[in-house]
Amino acid sequence: MRNMTKLIGVMILAMVVCLAGIAPVMAGDSVTGTIQQGDNGLVLQSPDGEYILAGQDLSDMVGKKIKVTGTIADGEAGKTLTVMSFEEVQE
Repeated sequence: MRNMTKLIGVMILAMVVCLAGIAPVMAGDSVTGTIQQGDNGLVLQSPDGEYILAGQDLSDMVGKKIKVTGTIADGEAGKTLTVMSFEEVQE
């Protein structure tokens, strides 16, 4: 019985650690900027720099200021922002 209690405790601790690691990934990064047509597709121009957009077709938003939430990865072509969600920012 004592071993079962320890096993349950270890399993609960493992679940908490796993969920704590997943939460930041689910939340994503948010970047605000203007959508522009780049040489290789759409990009988001922000004060932090330029992000290549992936994941969703935002061609209807070219020229508009938006807030994008997603994941950022560094690649050979530059920073890629994989879009999870977005909203237009009213200036």
